[in-house]
Amino acid sequence: MTKEEFKLGIAKGKVFTHKEKGHKYRVHELLISKHPDTGVWYNAVLYMRVDGEDAGRLFVRSDESFIDNFEIIKEQNG
Repeated sequence: MTKEEFKLGIAKGKVFTHKEKGHKYRVHELLISKHPDTGVWYNAVLYMRVDGEDAGRLFVRSDESFIDNFEIIKEQNG
């Protein structure tokens, strides 16, 4: 899967796993964020952990960072 195909697959409600740690996260929202130092706007992903102690905790990162650090879970069970 190319980065562009992956980017197109990032959608609200989809579940991904962190490549390194294996934790599962659900995309909560796609948004635009402004870098606090440079003032440059960028695409970002707001996502929520769905397993472990931090279940329900929200995180945000640029879509490029999300693409680099997560992979989609093939079997989606709601």
